Amino acid sequence: FRHFKLDQKVETHYDERREKLQRTKPYPDPGRPLKETEWLNSDRIDRESLQPSTKWVEAGSGSVGKLHVELIRCDNLQAKSLLDSNDTFACIIHEDAVVNTDVLRSCNSPRWMPWCRRAFSFNVGHPSSKLYIGIFHFNSKISPLQQGKKVTT
Repeated sequence: FRHFKLDQKVETHYDERREKLQRTKPYPDPGRPLKETEWLNSDRIDRESLQPSTKWVEAGSGSVGKLHVELIRCDNLQAKSLLDSNDTFACIIHEDAVVNTDVLRSCNSPRWMPWCRRAFSFNVGHPSSKLYIGIFHFNSKISPLQQGKKVTT
């Protein structure tokens, strides 16, 4: 099991072919060698994010059925300021359950990877219950809990 700091700065670098690479967020795939997923180009980030989720979180107390939700990406979120970017996470509410994705630091177009916290299986109590999804900016100075300022809904 590898530990990664949550406060890592946004990093980019270039490979031997002078292709721009970005550090994978929120962390590289812990089930593969580090070099395979630590640095990826934007096309590969998009392809990897579309792979099936490997980690599902079960939530809720209903017994009527299941609702499976995967949050994969957001595009062009409004930055909190002109010189900054968002530390983005999603909050999903269904009936008696509230779940959060991993926080993706410094990211206005986040891609949640299949190995991170992005996939949720809700136990449904009523077939016409509403599902709410909010995208937020994480502010660790407010609280260690994921309290945030709404970016968009």
